[in-house]
Amino acid sequence: MAPSLILLGTYLLVIVVLQILGYFVSRAVGHFDPTLSLMTFLILFIGMFGLAWPIAVRLIDRLVPETEHERAQRLAR
Repeated sequence: MAPSLILLGTYLLVIVVLQILGYFVSRAVGHFDPTLSLMTFLILFIGMFGLAWPIAVRLIDRLVPETEHERAQRLAR
């Protein structure tokens, strides 16, 4: 499978996990101050898209190393 597809799949998975985390954080904020709950959710919702990309790239760099030898073997097939 192409590393770019693995990266995109990992990015989507990281986004889903971070969005669920953001939802629970905003619910926790809602227990203390209901007026800040929506603003917290929106900030976390938008911010998680930018935060998920570096996390996904670092995960893929560690999990799917690609050397020149591996790239040459893949192109030879």
